[in-house]
Amino acid sequence: MKITNVKKVKLSDLTSFYQENIDLFICCVSFESRCLSVAEAITQTSISNSLVCYSENSVGLGSKFVTNKSVLFKQFENSVVEVPMKLSDPIFTANSFVNSFNKLDVKGIRTCVIDITTFTHEALLILIRVLTIFFHNSECKITFIYAAAKEYSVGDSQATKWLTEGVGDVRSILGYAGNMNPAKAIHLVILLGFEEERARKLIDIFEPSKVSFGIGKKSTSVNETHYKVNKFNFRNLTIRREEVNQFSFSCTDPDETHKNLKQYLSKYREFNTIIATLNTKLSTLGVFLYCLEFPETQICYAAANKYNIRGYSSADDFCYIYTPNILSSFHVSQ
Repeated sequence: MKITNVKKVKLSDLTSFYQENIDLFICCVSFESRCLSVAEAITQTSISNSLVCYSENSVGLGSKFVTNKSVLFKQFENSVVEVPMKLSDPIFTANSFVNSFNKLDVKGIRTCVIDITTFTHEALLILIRVLTIFFHNSECKITFIYAAAKEYSVGDSQATKWLTEGVGDVRSILGYAGNMNPAKAIHLVILLGFEEERARKLIDIFEPSKVSFGIGKKSTSVNETHYKVNKFNFRNLTIRREEVNQFSFSCTDPDETHKNLKQYLSKYREFNTIIATLNTKLSTLGVFLYCLEFPETQICYAAANKYNIRGYSSADDFCYIYTPNILSSFHVSQ
């Protein structure tokens, strides 16, 4: 029987996993209703400190963002530390994370629960980098929770589903610039999701010598519909290049995603590797783990100009809980 650090849990059963006090809970405000799924499910649990992260500029995020922000602040009003972020300014976001942790008694935190569902991939990776610095000598038990989506681009046909529109800045993620050797060619690795336009933009920007598309394994997809849409988008991404390959990875098990990347990329050490993660936040954790082992790898991010705030997603009734074996799994040198 395969041993995994990921558990699939009904949201209604979530409190049974956290019967004792949670010293620190971290979440992120969004226009998606899913930003409330985990927070509302653990209301019966005692929480000593909470970091509620949110975009400082709410323009273009809609009225649901403002409403959800108020709901989360109200829910954690006795423990909340507000953490403003700027989606266009990763340095501001990183400093905001650092300032927030400095307000806490980090040495006294033994249990930390992070709802990763509605962070951007960039903000999540920056948060984890900061987290590893503050907790690098800690015995704190950290768990990551990802609330499942029942549907993306709600109500749209497979051919017309969209999450974002337009691509702004393309940049390496702060803390994950890697070590690019100018004598080596670029291998662009894209873990595909629903966002075909972002993937095309990355290929145009980097002009890589080799492109590899990661396709989520059907057996690890949150549901079969997501898998079908991903395959549809992959077929639409056919490009006229000789060096285009594909591989499969786990959408829901970070340790397995890490292994999938390690096995596949072992054949291409002669390249500068740049990874773009456009799939689940759980697979993004797997990319993080891979880059810890191979820090020369760069992770890049393509910022979106517009989000589908009308129907980005609908929440399902379950979540995934990921618990790293030990905190040292997430250790980075300072």
